[in-house]
Amino acid sequence: MLILTFASMNAQSKSEPKLRLESGIDKLVFYAGNQQFITKEVRFFNKGGGVLTIDSVVASCSCGNGRTLLGNVEPLGFGKLFFTINVKELANVPSILYFTIYSNSKDSPLKLRAEILP
Repeated sequence: MLILTFASMNAQSKSEPKLRLESGIDKLVFYAGNQQFITKEVRFFNKGGGVLTIDSVVASCSCGNGRTLLGNVEPLGFGKLFFTINVKELANVPSILYFTIYSNSKDSPLKLRAEILP
């Protein structure tokens, strides 16, 4: 009985999608320069066994916007996220804001720090 329960739990966790950002990405760094809009592109991967669905990407202020190129990613597949900041809407540069990625991944939501430098 114990073996069947463990096997069932193990199979269930393997079928769940797992959102992972490309290697080395733990924050975003934007350089404002003289631009009004700055955008970063980040690849993400589905390291799980089920289809990963990105529901939304929400910025902590109205100056930020996030979107995905592919909303549904098959197991071991990848997609792209785009993070855009309207520098003219920021009170100060340098600034810090956060993007929150909502998905059906077990560890959702994923919060990503964004630093805006001059």
